[in-house]
Amino acid sequence: AGSNAARLPAGVVRPSRLLLHSNGRVTAAAATAAVDAQEEAAYRSPDESPAAAAAAATVDAAHQYSYSLGVLLFDLLYAAPGGPAGRFRALAELRQRVMPPAFLQAHPQEAALVLSLLRPEPAARPSLQQLVASELLSGVCEVLLQRRRQLPAPVQDTDSLVFFLQTMHGRKEAEVQQAQAGVAALDAQIAAVEAALRQAQQGGQQQQQQHLAEAAGQQLDVSGAGSSAAAMAAAAALPAAPPAAAMEVDQQRQ
Repeated sequence: AGSNAARLPAGVVRPSRLLLHSNGRVTAAAATAAVDAQEEAAYRSPDESPAAAAAAATVDAAHQYSYSLGVLLFDLLYAAPGGPAGRFRALAELRQRVMPPAFLQAHPQEAALVLSLLRPEPAARPSLQQLVASELLSGVCEVLLQRRRQLPAPVQDTDSLVFFLQTMHGRKEAEVQQAQAGVAALDAQIAAVEAALRQAQQGGQQQQQQHLAEAAGQQLDVSGAGSSAAAMAAAAALPAAPPAAAMEVDQQRQ
């Protein structure tokens, strides 16, 4: 454990930089992985500060990560109320060696182990070898295993799940395309009906205008015929003119 700790870079003991595999094995991710600022502030050991860098170089590597391991142990065992804000508030109080009463009552031995890992002096903290050989750590591991058994069982056949999700995604896309085609067809039908209605309205207006023109023409014809008949009747009522021969005889007589 000491040789492994010597090869670990500073700041690696962070939840976002630890990988939990399906077989329960934990490995360290790249030290350059992004870490939340609040998480970094909660997990940073006093040994990792620039002021303590020179002194930390002379400390056994097995003690350098004990502080962050203590914070991690508390973070795993205690489910703080209030979501992320409550969690980071509890971690901030932990740096002052203050623990929630509920945690002290539920895990008194684990609380003692966490406090020993959070001692200011690195040499006063338990080493990694002591932690591995500790019976208390075995009990902590059992508690964590019990909590893990209470979690929903992970999906084993991930390939089948991915295939199923991809198939459903393809079906939904086909349904969306069909719906879009149906909407486009309805839009085209609505446009055709509106054009037919406009054309029918225009045709009706033209027929109405034609009927009005024909009615006006008929009225003009009737009035013209009436005027001709009246003229003929007036002419017939006038007295007939005397013949020209009779007019000449009368003139001779005179």
